[in-house]
Amino acid sequence: MSNWAEEETQTADFGDERLKQRFSIILQQLGDKPQLSIPTACGGWSETIAAYRFFDNQKTSFEQILKAHQDATIARIKVAPVVLLAQDTTENDERVSLGPKGFGTLKNSKKMECRLHPTIAFTPEKICLGVIKADYWQRHQKSPRNERRNKGIDEKESGVWIQSYQESCALQGQLPGSLLVNISDREGDIYEMFHEYHEHETKVRAQFIVRAAQDRRLLKSDYKLFENLENAPKLGEIETEVKASSNCPKRVAVLTLRSATITLQPPARTGYKLSEVTLNAVLAKEESPPDGTEGLEWLLMTSLPVTTFEQAATVVEWYGVRWCIEVYFHVL
Repeated sequence: MSNWAEEETQTADFGDERLKQRFSIILQQLGDKPQLSIPTACGGWSETIAAYRFFDNQKTSFEQILKAHQDATIARIKVAPVVLLAQDTTENDERVSLGPKGFGTLKNSKKMECRLHPTIAFTPEKICLGVIKADYWQRHQKSPRNERRNKGIDEKESGVWIQSYQESCALQGQLPGSLLVNISDREGDIYEMFHEYHEHETKVRAQFIVRAAQDRRLLKSDYKLFENLENAPKLGEIETEVKASSNCPKRVAVLTLRSATITLQPPARTGYKLSEVTLNAVLAKEESPPDGTEGLEWLLMTSLPVTTFEQAATVVEWYGVRWCIEVYFHVL
């Protein structure tokens, strides 16, 4: 009988069957004891050397190692009616010694800013199905703000948010039996993302939920985004648990839900013009927070229907699953 690691690495292809077998062994060792160092988890000097040789092999690239897991994840997605694809960025900075090889003393070091941006599949019940996409890069010195304004979205780090949604659409085309919903926090509030949704045909486009960061201008409205939702009719109330923090004890917050269909005014871009997009929005706001406590407020933009209280509450509930990716980062 095969173990879980063998099943997870079943489609791995490094061009060498021995590497595939070693991959399964390493995954089993590190997966069973994730809190331990590599030598301790491997359990012996020869096994440790074999693991480091695997990592150092040119055939075992980041993409190749992830591919088998992606295949296994897609197989799990196929049997789920609704899958929430949460994306986010985490820091993975390293300090590199500038010793003899770096022409410095052992005390000298240089900070290497690295970023990891995965897209992880969860069920609405918060069961993790796996990673469908992951981008890893080293952040170089930031360009001046005026230079970034003149760059296209594909030339910016923020392009990874669009690419995640594009990958979700590609999967939706392969998995017509599942509803795929790409979910992002306020960093994903990028107009090109909403524009991308309308560029795909209905049968091959994933849905989305994005927490609003910008108080955007609207067409056919006297108000901007946040004020427009504040004036929308009240649909009802839901309760959500707020975890304890250093300033506040654990509590239950009552959120008032409002929704509207809105048309965004396209932002100006250098070298090209964007068309207007129409989407839905849900405002979940704690209107009577405890004294001395900042009330919760989420304004969510989505392609999902939000006409009824049940639909709006579902959007808020599904957005809450996004926090599972924070647990993933903590474990990682």
